[in-house]
Amino acid sequence: MTKPQSQVLPLLLAGIFCFASFLNAQEIPTPVYTQPLYLNDDDVWLTLSRNGNTVADTLNAANIKWSHDDWLVPPADTPIESVNNIFISRERTIHIVVGTDKPRNVATYKANVADVLKKAQIALSEIDLVQPARNVFLKNDDTIKITRVNEVTKTEEEETKQPEKWRDDPKILLGEEKVIDEGQPKITAVTYKIRSENGIEVSKKVVKKEIKQEAKPKISVHGTKVVVIGTEIGRASWYDFHPKTTAHKTLPFGTKLRVINLETGASTIVRVADRGPYVEGRIVDLSTDAFAALAPLWQGTIPVKVEQLL
Repeated sequence: MTKPQSQVLPLLLAGIFCFASFLNAQEIPTPVYTQPLYLNDDDVWLTLSRNGNTVADTLNAANIKWSHDDWLVPPADTPIESVNNIFISRERTIHIVVGTDKPRNVATYKANVADVLKKAQIALSEIDLVQPARNVFLKNDDTIKITRVNEVTKTEEEETKQPEKWRDDPKILLGEEKVIDEGQPKITAVTYKIRSENGIEVSKKVVKKEIKQEAKPKISVHGTKVVVIGTEIGRASWYDFHPKTTAHKTLPFGTKLRVINLETGASTIVRVADRGPYVEGRIVDLSTDAFAALAPLWQGTIPVKVEQLL
C-alpha cells in the first residue's frame, strides 16, 4: 500500500539531516600531497616533500634553517598547495675596499659585484679595476677590491746635447781654444700616456715624438800659431800635480811652455804652476798626465826641449 505523498517529504528531509549530522561528526584528515616541491637555496637545488599547510611549515619540516632577514619567495604564509618552487636568498655581508680607503660593509641578498656596487652607490669608470669581476655572484664575507685607474697624456720637451766639432786656427796662439759658434741642441716634443693606479704612477709609454728643433753643432777651434820667445834644453821629470802643469825654477806662474821629447818628437803644452825641480840637469818637473803624453812614467826622466811661448 503506497504511503500518502504528504508523508514522504518529511521522511526525506529527516534522512538528509541525519546524514549531514553523521558527516559533521567525522574528523576531516590533513590533505596528503604526492607532487614534490623544489627549493633553490642560494643556487643549491633541493627536492622537498610538501608538509603542513604553508611554505613555512614545509621548510621547518625539512629542517631548512631560515630567518625573516632572508629573502623568501613566495612568502612564508603562502599555502603550500599552490607552490611548486621556493627560492631563498640568504642575507650576506660584503666588504668593499675602494683604492686606499678603509673597508666599508654592505648587507645584501644574492647579488653580483655590479649590483652590490650599485646599491652602495659606488660609480666606476670604464678603466677602473674590479676584483672579482663585475658579473661574479658573491658569498657572505666576500670582499670587492676597486683600483682607481687614471690615464692622461702629457707632452714634455727633451733636449739632446748638440755635437761638437773642432778645427785648427793658425791665427790663434798654440794652446788657445775658442768657441766660434755655440750651435743649438736638438729639441724633441715627446707625448706620453701616463697610467696611475690609486694615485701611483705605474706606467709611462711614448705615444708620439715630434722634432721641434734640429741640432746644430758647436764649433770650436784650436790655436796653432806658435811664437817662441825662449828655449831651454835639459831633462824633464814628473810628479803628481795639477793636470797640464809644470814646475820651473824662475818663469812666472801662468807662463805657457811647449815641452818636446828630443828622442821621439812628441810634444805637450803646459803652464808653470810650481817651483822646481832642484836637481842638477832637470829644467822642468811635469805633471803625470803631461809627462805621460811624452813618454811612459817608468822612464823617470827624459831629454827635452822647452819652448817659452807668447
